[in-house]
Amino acid sequence: MTDPRPQEEAENREEVTPPGPSGSPDSEAADSEVVVQEVLAPEPHEMTAQDAPEDQAPEAGAEPEDANAEAAEPVIAETGSEEVIKEAAVNAEGLNPQDVIEEQTFNFESPHGETSLEQVIAEQVQKVHGAELASADPATGPETPAEDPPSLPEVPVQDPGQPIPEDLPPPADEPADVPPHETPPAIEDPRPEGEIQAAEPASHPDVLEPAPAIQMSFPVPQVMEPLPEQTTETAAQDDFLEEEILPPTFTEPTLQREEQQQWGNVRFRVRDALPRGWFSAASEEGQNLLVHLQPQALWGSLLAHRIAPKALYSGNEGVVFPDTQGEVLTFPQSFPEALKLLDALSQYVFSLYKQGYALIDLDPDGLVMTPEGLRLRFPPRLARIGEPVTTVYREGFTAPEVMSGLPATGKEGVFFLGALLYRLLSGELLPAEGASRALLGSVQVAGVPQLLYQSLQPASKRANPEQWRSALGGLKAAPTVEWKVVARSTVGLNPDRPVNEDSYAYRLEQVYTHNTRQTLLLACVSDGMGGMAAGEVASQAAVQTFLQVAATENIEDTIWKCNQAVLDNMNGQDGGCTFSGVVARDSQVVLGHVGDTRAYTFSGSTLKQISKDHSLVAALVASGMMTPEEAENSPDRNKVLRSLGSLKQHQPDYVMQLGFTVAVGDRLLLLSDGVWGEVGFADLQGFMELSLEQAADQMIQASLASGAPDNATVLIAERIQ
Repeated sequence: MTDPRPQEEAENREEVTPPGPSGSPDSEAADSEVVVQEVLAPEPHEMTAQDAPEDQAPEAGAEPEDANAEAAEPVIAETGSEEVIKEAAVNAEGLNPQDVIEEQTFNFESPHGETSLEQVIAEQVQKVHGAELASADPATGPETPAEDPPSLPEVPVQDPGQPIPEDLPPPADEPADVPPHETPPAIEDPRPEGEIQAAEPASHPDVLEPAPAIQMSFPVPQVMEPLPEQTTETAAQDDFLEEEILPPTFTEPTLQREEQQQWGNVRFRVRDALPRGWFSAASEEGQNLLVHLQPQALWGSLLAHRIAPKALYSGNEGVVFPDTQGEVLTFPQSFPEALKLLDALSQYVFSLYKQGYALIDLDPDGLVMTPEGLRLRFPPRLARIGEPVTTVYREGFTAPEVMSGLPATGKEGVFFLGALLYRLLSGELLPAEGASRALLGSVQVAGVPQLLYQSLQPASKRANPEQWRSALGGLKAAPTVEWKVVARSTVGLNPDRPVNEDSYAYRLEQVYTHNTRQTLLLACVSDGMGGMAAGEVASQAAVQTFLQVAATENIEDTIWKCNQAVLDNMNGQDGGCTFSGVVARDSQVVLGHVGDTRAYTFSGSTLKQISKDHSLVAALVASGMMTPEEAENSPDRNKVLRSLGSLKQHQPDYVMQLGFTVAVGDRLLLLSDGVWGEVGFADLQGFMELSLEQAADQMIQASLASGAPDNATVLIAERIQ
């Protein structure tokens, strides 16, 4: 144990052996240590009864704790200027009185003589724990044996709400943990001057242990931990909110098989349950129906579209649609078929986009082919652009932002179209990690990897429905149209016609750029009117002007500019010409016609005249005054009612116009009257079965064989691609 006295001057002390022979009366003191030290004032706890101040004297009748206390008084001898304290040993082991003082247990009484501390503690015990623990008289404190003075009591934790167990638990080495919500009472313990420290255990085996002090301890209320497993009854009593089963407040609506329903004016009987909340049903008339219990307001607010089903009923009960029957899509498909399907869906997505909606989800198994084309069996899931979407996931088709519930942008439908195009061409679902460059390159169709890349990008870089539709149109573009033209002309066999007054002209142009692919065909035949001066000048002016103007002007304006060119070149002379010309842009053809030259189409082994003769005999036949057979032999068949160069002012409906479409293998035939007037219709149709060169040559030969009284001209154009 550490000496509580001050040690500042310990370094000035020396050990001194007193002189004297051994065995002298002082030999007993020589065996013990003799310490030369200054006289130090004893600490309060080291004072004997004689040294204690009057105000701290022990109570009357108190007995000393140790019977040897008087015998251990030190003997003081003077040696010069220093005092020598001779300390006699108390026992055989040579312990001096100082050691005994350090090892002894002090009385419970405060060194300051404050006798009221015991009373305060007793009152606190009485207040907190009741009379059974504080049975002693409050004025005197708890009764303890005289030989075992009590130690300072532990501060009790006040918890009046907990019952005190009858069997007090033994005091713990450390104070019990107090629950966080409980604050122990703050009871201050007045300390004496000079702190009393616990004694260290004695290292010598024969050292007498001090008498143990009586320890007073008070139980700390313990919080009972719940058992790991409790029965239902016990748990219900302890915490009824966790275990109480409340009645359900919502029952998911459903329909039973063969259940009869009437929603609005629609009566139906349920047949079977389908995925995603749909039911198949049949109306009283036997019509197949699709029923959904939760109505979708967006379905009824959209404009009708030809591929989307139209609701028969939409109300609080749900929605009823007709069940469109058709052939379910199969995967993979050819590129032309895939483009046809994507074209119809792209128009639908674009229509939704223009109305402010986005296509979020669509069941690919609900796409069916009908005789009318592609149709949707189930309505799609939609969202208003700018509003958060309902989170949904369909493997291989759902845009990433839809799975995150982000606001709709309208580009979600483009992702679906790109994923569907990939599956149509590859037969595989789009991987969950998205489309890599290697994956896109595996689709070996020109233009498709680029289109897929634009549609499967993140939303910030993805094309919108309008841009997608434009890019898809580039893939839909048909191959470049190609035409082949053959023309023949002859002056004929009439000695009175030394000059060939017929003229023809044609020009082929093909333009190919990234945004433009077009083939332009300009072809015409003009017949200078016989008997008039300079008929060849008129026909030549007409065909040349046609080639210069027809590419940029509409057909009627082009013909009237040809008429003006004829007037300008004739310089007031009498003359004119008949005219038939076509402008073909790819497969679209427009005819402009004036006079009695003729235009035919040949398609599928059928020859058809598409122009009308502006002649006298034609007017007589149209009025019923002449039969077609009579018109062929009439001497007035060369008299025309309309021609270029005969009018100086524009006249409405003077020029005949006709537009039509030609397919690959179709032919156009332009003839002057020197051919169709001498060769019969059946022969012309037979010649058209031959190649272009043979057909043109055979027609000219047939005209010559008939005598060729007039100039004869043939022009044949065939679309070969």
